[in-house]
Formats: sequence, structure tokens, C-alpha cells
Amino acid sequence: MKQMKVILIADDEPEQILFLQVRLEANGYQVISAPDGEAGLQAVRREKPDLILLDIMMPIHDGIEIARILRDDPSTKEIPIIFLTGLMDNLSPALKRAQGYGYTIIGKPYDPVQLLRTIRRALNEPPSDLPNEPPEE
Repeated sequence: MKQMKVILIADDEPEQILFLQVRLEANGYQVISAPDGEAGLQAVRREKPDLILLDIMMPIHDGIEIARILRDDPSTKEIPIIFLTGLMDNLSPALKRAQGYGYTIIGKPYDPVQLLRTIRRALNEPPSDLPNEPPEE
């Protein structure tokens, strides 16, 4: 039996978490979430997710700082991180560094199908049977 992949969403916008959670669970992923950077770090260490969707601008620790901490930790450095940000128009030096480290950066708003393809690619899964979207409300 195929084990469900675990994705951590670290974002300080509850509606973003809910939007992503519904779509990811509809596509067969287990989702855990964190409302800020500190909770995100604790969840990564506790749960060891298969992938992290990480907002850039968050309280306590921002996404760039979290990625640096995780990259420097041998037990978490291999977990793929996809940054989600509304800051694409003006890539900061920190975002440019993140790109230099090979992180994927996706701007908000994003295409949910493209995000699923990016997630599957990061998890080394085939992009087959996309999309499996929940019904519109």
C-alpha cells in the first residue's frame, strides 16, 4: 500500500492554508499546517514532512530564515521547500539567494494545477491524473 506523502504548509494566512489543504488532500496528500515560522520549525522537527510549502513573509521567523535553519540541519536539509510569495514583482536579495540555493519560488496568486505539478516534481512523482480538484463552492 502506498504511503501518503506529508506536506507542511507554513503560512500566516488561514485562508491560504485552507485553500491549499483542500486541494492537496483531494490529491492524496496528508497536510499539516503552521501559522508562523516558529510553529513551522517545530512541525518540521516533529513530523519530518516530505515537502514544505513555505510563505516568505511570516511572524517570528520568515520563510527565508526557516529555510536557512533547515538547510543547516543534517536531519532536515533534504526536505524539498517550495516558497510561496506575493513578493515576485520585486525579488529581494534574500529571495534571489533562495533561488541561488535551488529553491522553487511561486508567486501568489498561483495556478493550483501548476502548483500541484511543481509539488509532484519536487516529490519525484509522475504528474499523471492531474488535476483532481475539489468542486467549486
